[in-house]
Amino acid sequence: MDDTYILSLPGFVWFKAKYRADSPRCFHTCYNIGKGQVVSVGGVDFGLGFPSCWQAPDPFQNGIGVFDMRTMAWTGEYNANAPDYDSPQIARDWYAAGYVTLTSPPEVM
Repeated sequence: MDDTYILSLPGFVWFKAKYRADSPRCFHTCYNIGKGQVVSVGGVDFGLGFPSCWQAPDPFQNGIGVFDMRTMAWTGEYNANAPDYDSPQIARDWYAAGYVTLTSPPEVM
């Protein structure tokens, strides 16, 4: 699968991101690099089969893609001046609809 999801807590709900058909990934690594950005390093399009998947050019420059968790979209570059992370609109809408009530944790005795 080449879908991207985010997990929202405390609701424990998965939200699907926009699909990027030009860059299916398999055998890659992802890292949270701050300010709501996740970098994807390496990977191949395994749908091409073996050995073609290892020989095909990567649509991400230098094999590095950046996923913006605020907009839930893939971007071409890291934004060092990005604002601090805030939940994507789809998650804020879900909580605003009242599916989960955010309350303080109970006091420990």
